[in-house]
Amino acid sequence: MKDALETMLFPVFMGLMYTLITLPDVHKDIVQAKYAAFVLFVASLLLCVPKNFVAAQLQQLF
Repeated sequence: MKDALETMLFPVFMGLMYTLITLPDVHKDIVQAKYAAFVLFVASLLLCVPKNFVAAQLQQLF
């Protein structure tokens, strides 16, 4: 049962993200939701990437 849930969760999550991204930037709340989604993605990426790699990339920038 757990595997079935995991395989269904990814397409549902991607569909929700696509829906959020394709919304027009008419209201302030929509723009804030897009920024919040972007921050969550970046935070998730930084938490999953090895810390040595992130540190090396930051040292190359500065």
